[in-house]
Amino acid sequence: MSEIDVFISYKREEQGLAETVSRCLTDLGYTTVTDLNIQKAVDFGDAIDAMIRQAKLVVVLWTAASVTSRWVRKEAEEAERQGKYFGLRIGKLRPGTLPLAVRGNNWLDLSDGPVTDQLADIQAEIYRIIGPPRLAKPAAEVQSQLVEGDLEFYQVADKIGLAEAYEKYVEVYPDGVFVDAATKQAKGLRRWYAPVRRLPVLALTVALGTAAAGYASFQSMPSDIRPDPGTDERLQVTQSQLSAAYQELEALRIRLREALATPPAETAAGRRGRACIPAAADHTLRGRI
Repeated sequence: MSEIDVFISYKREEQGLAETVSRCLTDLGYTTVTDLNIQKAVDFGDAIDAMIRQAKLVVVLWTAASVTSRWVRKEAEEAERQGKYFGLRIGKLRPGTLPLAVRGNNWLDLSDGPVTDQLADIQAEIYRIIGPPRLAKPAAEVQSQLVEGDLEFYQVADKIGLAEAYEKYVEVYPDGVFVDAATKQAKGLRRWYAPVRRLPVLALTVALGTAAAGYASFQSMPSDIRPDPGTDERLQVTQSQLSAAYQELEALRIRLREALATPPAETAAGRRGRACIPAAADHTLRGRI
C-alpha cells in the first residue's frame, strides 16, 4: 500500500492555511496529503476513510470556521476512532465547540500568534508522535503528488461507476490507497450484473485509451446482446462521458510523469534528496504511469 505519513483535515475556505502546514511537513520529509481533491459526493467510507486508514497521523486544523464543518468533524471523529487524531487549535475557539470525542485529546495550541511563526512547533510535535520521516524533502514531495494522483484516478473510476473502471484502477495502482475499496466495488458490481454480458466498451476505453473506438464498439454490438437500458442507468455510457474520462486519465498521467521527471528543487540539497530515492522504487513508480 502507498504510505501516507500525514493526512490534513481542514475547512475548504482555509486552503492556504492547510498548504502552509502541509508544506512545512513535506519540507521535513513527510508524505502529506489533504482532502482538497476528494469529491464530497464520494462515499465517506471509500475516499476519506481509506486516506485515514493509510495515514500514520491525521492532523485536524481547528478554526472558528472548521468547527462548524460536518466533514471536518466527521474526519476528526474517525481519526480518533482509529487512534490517529492530532488537533491544531488555531485562533480563539469558544469552549465546547470541538466534537466531544476529541476534546482534551492530542492537540497543540497555536492561538498565541500567526501559524507561520509556530511551524517549528508543529514539526516537533509530528516528529514526536510518528518518528523521523522516511524520505528526503524532494522524494516526499513526489510521493505526496503520487498519492494525490492515486486519488484522482480512483475518483474517475468512481464517477464512471462500472466494474471495469474499478478493475483498471487496481491494475494501474496495485498498491494504491483505494485498492480495497475498488476491489470491493468491482466484486459487488460483478455480482449485481453477472447475468448481463460483459461490456467491452469500458475496457477498451480505459485500458487502451481510445474513447471513440470504445463507443463505436458499443454501437456495433448486436442488439440482442446489448445490456437492457433499464437494467442499470450506470451502464448507459455515452461517447462524451467516455471521452471526458479518458482525457482526465491522460492529463493525470502527464502530470505525474512531469512530477517524476522534474526535480522538485534545483538546489544541491534537493539533488541529494532526489538521489535518496532507491532506483528500484523510482522505477516502480514510473512503471505505474
